[in-house]
Formats: sequence, C-alpha cells, structure tokens
Amino acid sequence: MIHMRKSRTLSGIFIRALEVLSFLILLFVILVNIFMVWASRDKTLDFGSFAAAGVNLKNGKDPYDVRSPLIFEIHFRSLEAGGRLPNLNPPITLPFFSILSEENVHEAANIWRLISAGCYVATVLLLAQKYQISPLQLVWSFSLAGFWHTIELGQIYVPLLVLASLFLVYSDKNRPILSGISLGLLISIKPNFLVWLIFIFLQRKWKTALVTVMTAIAVALIPFFFYGHSVYFQWLEVIEVNRQILAMPGNSSIPGLFARLGHLQFAWPVTAALLLTVVLLALRTPRHVTHKPRGGLDETGLIVSLLISPISWAGYTMLLLPLFLTEKHWTWNQIAAAAILAIPFLFILNLFEVSNGYAIFWGSIYMLPLILCLIENLRSLTLGYRLTDIPASEAPDHQK
Repeated sequence: MIHMRKSRTLSGIFIRALEVLSFLILLFVILVNIFMVWASRDKTLDFGSFAAAGVNLKNGKDPYDVRSPLIFEIHFRSLEAGGRLPNLNPPITLPFFSILSEENVHEAANIWRLISAGCYVATVLLLAQKYQISPLQLVWSFSLAGFWHTIELGQIYVPLLVLASLFLVYSDKNRPILSGISLGLLISIKPNFLVWLIFIFLQRKWKTALVTVMTAIAVALIPFFFYGHSVYFQWLEVIEVNRQILAMPGNSSIPGLFARLGHLQFAWPVTAALLLTVVLLALRTPRHVTHKPRGGLDETGLIVSLLISPISWAGYTMLLLPLFLTEKHWTWNQIAAAAILAIPFLFILNLFEVSNGYAIFWGSIYMLPLILCLIENLRSLTLGYRLTDIPASEAPDHQK
C-alpha cells in the first residue's frame, strides 16, 4: 500500500513537472513569434497583394492583374520554390480589399493585423469559456504557428476560423440554419471548402446543406451586380498556380507535398483516393450513432478539405483549433499534432533552405497534424460503428 502511494506521488510530480516544462516551452514559442511579427511591422507581405487588388479595382483596372508592385513576391533556393503571390481570393472579397486600400498600405496592414489578433483572442476566449479548457490548452492556443504567420502576413484566415468555429458550434447544437449560413459564408470566401459540404450530405443534414448552398451562391453572386461577369473570368485566370508556388514551405496539402517531391501529377489521384476512402468509411457509420468518443463527420470534413485543397498554407491549420479545445483530454496523436502546430514558422523557413531534403520534410511538416487528426477521427468513426453492434449491457460505460 505504501509502495502504491509513493508510485502515485512520483507519477503526479512527474506529470506536474511535464506540464510546467510545456508551459515554459510554449511561452518561449510565443516570444519567438512576437519577435517575428514585430520584425514584419514595416512590410505588407500578403496584405500588399490584397491592397493591390483594391487599388486596381478603384482605378477601373483588372483587380487580379499580377503586375502591381504591391504584390508579394518571394523566392527560395530549395526546390526553386516561390514566385509572385497575387490575390487569389474570389470576387466577393474585393469590396473589403477596396476599403482597406483607402489608407496608407503599411498603416492599413498593421491595422488589419491588430483587428485579426483581436478577433482571434475573442474567439479563443469564447471557446475557452464554452468548453472549460485547461490553462495549458489556453496558452497553447496562443502559440499556434498558423495564428502568428497569419498576423505576420496580414492574411484573412482569422475570419475563416470564426466562421468554422460558428459552424461547428451551431452544428453541435443542431441549429441547421445558423450552421448552414456559417459554412456558406466560409465557402463563398474560400471555395476549396466545398469538399466539407460532402460530409454534410453524408450525415443527411439536408436543411444545413440547403442553407449552405443557398448562402454560398447568394454571396458569390453579389460582385456580379457591382463589377459584371468579367471579374469572375479574371479570377479564374489567376488561380491557376504553378508547381513553384505549391512547393513553398507551409503548404500542408497533399498537392503541396507532391509538388516538393517533383511529381505533382500523382497528387490528384491520391487526393481522390483519400476522399473516396474517407467517404466509404463515413457511409459505414450508422445514422443513429449520435455520440462518438471524439471527433465526427463535421470535423472530418474540415480536415479532408485542408488535406486535398491545392493550397493549404500554415494559416489554415489554425482552423483545427476548435477540434482541440472541445477535448479535455488529448490522445497521444492529438498531443503530437498540437506540438507540431506550435513549431514557429520562422524555424520552418530557415530549415527549408538547408537542402532539398530538408525542404521536402520541413516544408510539409504542418501536414502531419492533419494526418494525425484524420487518423484520430477515423478511429473514432470506426469505434462508433462497432459500438452499435454491442449490446447496451456490454458497452463501455461512456456509451451506455
């Protein structure tokens, strides 16, 4: 008995020490990221590309013209990656970019960085209150590479996080109209999330799916009444990105990995095979399974969308935040994924340039958390399926 008490005491001390060490590491990571963002305060980066679209629009020019000096451009020695990075967002974002271009571009970039940071803080605190997360989870939320890289670049990913979080929360509450509006707005801003809609259909959430489609179409048509149909063709011309862009560090998608490997032609059959496999597994999940140990088809749809999208920059990984905060106790897969998501992008940039081998591995590092989260969700779905074949008297306590 005394031996058991000592073992429990030592185990408790070890866990406590590990938590303190994790807390200190995360604080260091946050400081590194603050330094990175501060060093970029006089640069426009991706925000410059957005401002270029706004300026061209006001001047009556093609908003997707790639010749503006404001457009962000970066090149890497490794894998010959990089190039000019014009605004690839659909026409619905143009009125917003036009408003931002009214101010001095550098001032507007920093104002947008502050707005994005404030929205992120508010989102984290609301999720923290709703799901009663631990102090360590809270600190981890502010260490994510995707968040800090988004602030550094002046990107628009924080509003995407807000919409994704609203969808997941409303879907969990069985609020089909509000969840459909949230997902529809998300898809209208980033059409690559159309894949997510497949998983809504798989759950036979017809009302949510209908509201999503109607919202996405309605919002996508708004620019037609202001700029005409030509703006859609201008957008379609610019979104055809080449291998050099896809191979850039931080692109955590399957096409990004194959672009770095130099075999981009294999990316599309692999993404199709992944989508088909996950869909088939989802179809095996009985409709009457309403509670699963963790994860679900809504979360799976998000993960798959990020994996098979042509471009899934580091900032997109920030959308995984609600998946982690809804869980009080993380599995080993989730712990590993959370640790990788906290690796500062500044480190990735430096490692990317060491060699082509480093570029392939470290350039794809944020893809690993997506894979780990997908494995966790698929395991959950499979477990949920199996439990329906077990008599209630024999099922685990949390499923009775």
